[in-house]
Amino acid sequence: MCRSGCCMFRVNLRSANVILTDLPENLLQLKQNVDENIPWLKGCVQTVALTWGITFESEPFDFLLMADCIYYPEVVEKLVKTLIELTTPKTVLLICQELRETEKQKNTWKMFLNLLLEHFEVSYVPEEEQHPIFSSSDIILINAKKKCL
Repeated sequence: MCRSGCCMFRVNLRSANVILTDLPENLLQLKQNVDENIPWLKGCVQTVALTWGITFESEPFDFLLMADCIYYPEVVEKLVKTLIELTTPKTVLLICQELRETEKQKNTWKMFLNLLLEHFEVSYVPEEEQHPIFSSSDIILINAKKKCL
């Protein structure tokens, strides 16, 4: 669930099989990002259209990475529904989100987190455990596990 493909490169260096998703209208740019980095990729990378809230035909994932996906309140419920469908209690769900200062963004993040907490156990990665060059006080890293129901 990486909207720009930026996290693909780090993950794929470990020879993982990776599925990158974006909205159908953004798929061409995502594919171009992959094509430009083929010399450095070791595993298999697929680019697939995913619209949150619409069933995605896939087995649950072992790892699911989200990078800066929470912007619009009107899709938060659809995003959480998609996360529920694509995960099991064994799935590692890592969420990276820049916290923005607008009231709309603060409210959208709060809405997302409240819905997420209904279905997932959440722990925050402390800033001191993050890479010193890439960490920032306005970027949150969350490790989430689906609750056993």
